[in-house]
Amino acid sequence: MCDSRGLIMDKLITFYQTLMVFIFMDCSPKSGQYSSAEYQEDLSNFRDEVRVKLTESVNANPDLDRIEYVGDTEKALPENDITSQINALLDSMTVRNQEIRYVQGYTIQVYNGTSREEAHWSEKRIYQIYDDADPVIKYVQPNFKVKIGQYTDRLEAQQVYMKLKKDFPNAIIIPDKIAIPE
Repeated sequence: MCDSRGLIMDKLITFYQTLMVFIFMDCSPKSGQYSSAEYQEDLSNFRDEVRVKLTESVNANPDLDRIEYVGDTEKALPENDITSQINALLDSMTVRNQEIRYVQGYTIQVYNGTSREEAHWSEKRIYQIYDDADPVIKYVQPNFKVKIGQYTDRLEAQQVYMKLKKDFPNAIIIPDKIAIPE
């Protein structure tokens, strides 16, 4: 009984090995295939010939009126022009984008507590350490929060955070809304 199972297993292993060889041979690149650089075909007989003559614009839309088509142009003119629809969508997107005043970003919170004096001390300490820093003290009842920086990318915030961490061990990076300057 054990010999028949062993024989069956050997046959299955041999079958799968042979199958894998055929699969790998089929996936290997063929030497007789053509590359796209060797392929050439002249399709000029099937293309429509359209001659365009530019004229002076007489209407309000000079881009459209300056072109006069000469000859058989039925196939060259667009049948379903969607330019006005696309322009309307682009205009609505522009209006919507102008209404956006904030983006999602990050700031570093240096202090969070109930002591107003410690908040002002943290602000002064930041000015002493970093000349170009602009810390902001916010009072959200009952806590004072001292935040520094407005970063759209967490990696930017992380670089400043690593510098601040040695002087302010309780500093953390927090998600915040960043105002878009107009």
